[in-house]
Order: sequence, then C-alpha cells, then structure tokens
Amino acid sequence: MGIIPKIIPLLIIVIALFLRLYNITGFAEFLGDQGRTGIVIYEAWRDRAIPLVGPTVLTGQHLGPIWYYLIGPFYILAGFNPLGPAIGMAIYGSFATAALYVLSKNLFGRLVGSIVAVLWAVSPIIVHQDQVIWEPNLVPLFVILFLLGLTTRRNLLVWAATGVLVQLHYPNIIFVPIALVVTRFSLWGILLFLVILAPFFMYEIQHRFSDVVGVVNVMSQPSAISKRQFLSAFIDYTSRVFYRVIPTGNQIAMIVIQIMLAGVIVFTKNRFLVLLLGLYVVGISAMAKYQGLVYDHYLNFLLPLPFLFVGNALSYLRRYSKLGAIIVGAVLILWHVTKPDYFTLPRDDIGRTSTIASAIIADTKSNPYSFTVIGSPSFNDLHFRYFFLLGGSSPSDIRSGDYEKLYVICEIGQMCPSQPTTVDVMCFDYHCNGEYPKLNLTKWSYIKTIPIDGSYIYVFDTMTL
Repeated sequence: MGIIPKIIPLLIIVIALFLRLYNITGFAEFLGDQGRTGIVIYEAWRDRAIPLVGPTVLTGQHLGPIWYYLIGPFYILAGFNPLGPAIGMAIYGSFATAALYVLSKNLFGRLVGSIVAVLWAVSPIIVHQDQVIWEPNLVPLFVILFLLGLTTRRNLLVWAATGVLVQLHYPNIIFVPIALVVTRFSLWGILLFLVILAPFFMYEIQHRFSDVVGVVNVMSQPSAISKRQFLSAFIDYTSRVFYRVIPTGNQIAMIVIQIMLAGVIVFTKNRFLVLLLGLYVVGISAMAKYQGLVYDHYLNFLLPLPFLFVGNALSYLRRYSKLGAIIVGAVLILWHVTKPDYFTLPRDDIGRTSTIASAIIADTKSNPYSFTVIGSPSFNDLHFRYFFLLGGSSPSDIRSGDYEKLYVICEIGQMCPSQPTTVDVMCFDYHCNGEYPKLNLTKWSYIKTIPIDGSYIYVFDTMTL
C-alpha cells in the first residue's frame, strides 16, 4: 500500500476538523439548553457532586446523566468558557467522521469508504450540528460505533454504545433489542450496559422509576393518525434524513432516490445492509406514528444510514466503473460545498451573552436586580443565568418585587422596540411556571438603553413600585 491511501484518512479528519472549528467562536450556539447544561456541570463541579440524572425531554422525563459525563470535561478544562465544550462537540463530530470511514471502508472498500466519510465531513447540516452543545447531536457518533461493533463482532462496543445511546434520547431504545438479538445475549456486554446505566438506575430507584414509567406511557399511547397522515409523515421524515447526504428539496426526487437505493440493497443481498434498511423503515415508521411534533433531532438515530445506503450504491457502481463511482461521489460532495448558504452568518452567541451579562453585573453595582428576555432565539433565559452564575451574581425572582432595577434584554435587534412598553416575559422553570404573562413596563421608570452588539438592554428603576 502506497503513502496516499495512508494519508487520505488523515486528510478527511483534517477537513472535518477544519469545517467544524472554522470561526467556531461565532458559529457555536449558546442558548438556553446550553446554559442549562453549563449550570448543572458548574454546580456539580463546585459542590463536588456527581449528577445521577440528565436533562429532561419535551414530554417531561429525564434522560440519563451520560451527556454530562461526556461534555463536562470540556467545560472544566476550559474554565467553564462555553467555547471549550463547543470545541469538544467539534472533536466528537470529527471522531464520528473517522469512525464512519472505518465502518464504510470495511463494508465497501477504501475508495467508497473515503467518499462516504467526506460526504459526512462536509454535509453542512451535520457540520452545524457538530458545533452545537446539545445531547442529541452526539447520537450519530454512537450509532456509528454501534454499527462498527456489529460489523467487527465486538460485543462490548455494541453494548457500550447502546448504554450511551439510550441515555442521549429515548427513541434510541430501538438499539436494545437489536443488540440482544445480534450479540446473542452477551453476558459481559449486558453487564457493561448495566454499569453504564448504573447512575441513572440509582436515581430511578430513589424516584420509583417515574421517568421510565413516563416514557413507557408516552411510547405505548395508541396512534390515532390516519393512513394518509402516516404516509405523509413517513415521506417527510425520510426526506429530512436523506437531505443530509443528498441535499435536494424536491420530495418526489427524494422518494425515487430512496426506492432506487433500497432496490440496490435488496438486489445485492448484503445481509448487514438489509438489516439497516429494516432498521430505517421501522425507525421512520415509529416516528410517523408518533402524534406529537417530530423535530429533526428526533431522527438523529437514523442519520448514518442514508450515507451507508449511498455507499452501497457507489460500491455496486464501482464493480462496473471505478471512474463512474468517483464522478458520482465528487458530484455529491460538490453539491454540498457549493450551496450558497454553506456558511450561515455567525450569531456570536457566546460573546453576546457573556457581554450582556457582564454589562448588567457592572451596572447593578451589587444592588438587587432582576431581568427578563424578549426577542430571543432561545426558549428560556438559562444562557444568561449561566453567565450570572459564573460572575457570582444572583438576580432576584421577577415576581418578588424585591429589587431596585429591572433589566429587559432584547437579543435580536430587528425585533426590539425603540423603547419597551408592554412585552411578553421570557419565563422558564426558574420563574413564572413556564407561563408567558404580560409585563406592563409603563408603570416603571425607564432609565436608559444599553446597546450590545446588535442587542439592547432596557434598564428600569423599580423603586416606584
């Protein structure tokens, strides 16, 4: 083997790292979910405590704590600068690229394996996903490791990946029966799985398995959707997943491509790919039967599969024309990298949020204060509370009235009023019980506006209350 085949995997990893680290200071998302993670990890580090339970999902149940164990070291090593875990996510994403290269090389050979890995490395949605500090975004990495364990018959890797997956998102429970069947009830593998889940089980025992019961109840609810609704959802979700590898917005074209790729799998009779096709159909069907809103991250457990399906088709084409496989692969890669919105405009979440929090802390001069958020890309205000926590500042409950100043933060400039009057209060968990009441600011004394990088802080004197 020459030097070039040895260099190619390294070049692919370098490409993946470059795209994920390029201007990561500006591109890294740091909103409420990231602030919540930072608060949990900071308080655990400060109090010398080990989290036994993870974040909550939209239906209210807790995940396992493995997310905090995987991302926590990056927070700590960076001195709790959120740029540290953002870089950590980029590293995990690049590791996923390397693992996919090994998996696809084993399945299809070095040439096709390289094409599949490059497609993953440059896919713009996956690049952006690997810059966001969020537990569902680690799911594809461990799915790839799960599949790598299956193909290499490493039962411990299969069960270790399964133990992580079920703690990152509940749809990943689908991997448990697969692991049981394929590994033939590997005793050591199951023991490893239980060890990885041990902290979560400790928490569930203390809380009478409330989260486990809640998930079972949600997943066992009968579906009331019609066949037409099911088919529409099935097509929508498959198109969303395949868009990562074949970025066409034409749903009909996407359906035709998927049917052709499935046909190649059936024709070539590759048992492993047939298993993955079955997993894909079952996974999409389960999501299509779900009556709630299905966000893109719900489908992350299926993301590696379209890349492998394309790899299988390229492998089949290579039997007849190596040049043809290279040309098709190159077209797909260029299709991604030449999209006009490949690099979105950076929002500089970390810089903006930390600067706003610092400006408020400096303005209060240690006097009691409270704050709220309007015009925000976040569903809650925990990204600001994270920086207040790091700054040793503790805002008062907005309902108490026990403060001298109120700071109204408007994050998106074009959504900000010249001077606020009556606005929706941004509330979540820490106050207002998740409701969004009206806040009549005309009763308070407006003092000034502090502009911060396209955002605004409206300062009010509340002593007249």
